[in-house]
Amino acid sequence: MNPDKEKAFVEPIWVSQYEMVLTQWAIVAPFLLYPKRCGMHSVNKQELEKMIYFWQVIGHLLGIEDRFNCCFGGYEQSYAYCQLILERDYKPVLSQLKYPSNIGFEAAKGLAIGLQPLAPIVSLQGLLRYWYRFFGFEHYVPVSNRFGYKSIVYLIETMLQNPFWHWLTALILKCCLFIVTLRQKIIRKRLEKQYANVAYRPTCPFSYKSPKELLAY
Repeated sequence: MNPDKEKAFVEPIWVSQYEMVLTQWAIVAPFLLYPKRCGMHSVNKQELEKMIYFWQVIGHLLGIEDRFNCCFGGYEQSYAYCQLILERDYKPVLSQLKYPSNIGFEAAKGLAIGLQPLAPIVSLQGLLRYWYRFFGFEHYVPVSNRFGYKSIVYLIETMLQNPFWHWLTALILKCCLFIVTLRQKIIRKRLEKQYANVAYRPTCPFSYKSPKELLAY
């Protein structure tokens, strides 16, 4: 969105298998480890197997070797693998970090900004607070709109247990997606104006000396 875009590198930026697997985990693990916390209250093992196979293929196409793929080997193996990554890779790091942390902050911020036109009530702090709680990261994440946060939690954990509300929510989201698609040029201009200084530079997150410095950026 920033007109002063970074120029593309001539040399490729290499991504290790380890980094790719951690990224795949962030997409798959919430649905696999905590399906009800994602609003999937009636999902069964067969449906999860289909989702796992889908992301196994996506991971393979992106270059993740089968021996490292989070979704290789079926439900039981994928579940155990995701749980292992959570306990051995994510928790030891995130438990020692203070909030907010520069680790993965840019990706999370981009995700929240991208979701807001579709679901304005969603916030970066709300997403972090919700998942920190279930993954066992002992950090207090403040939210500016407590009513909005509580509403989302109530919708996901309670209302979506009812098939009618599940159907209605899906219908509303489809309608919102259709409207957003029609208004994408207007939304893009608004986001460019609202986040005029947002630029995603390929810098190492450890180059920032403090979370405050990152937030200022």
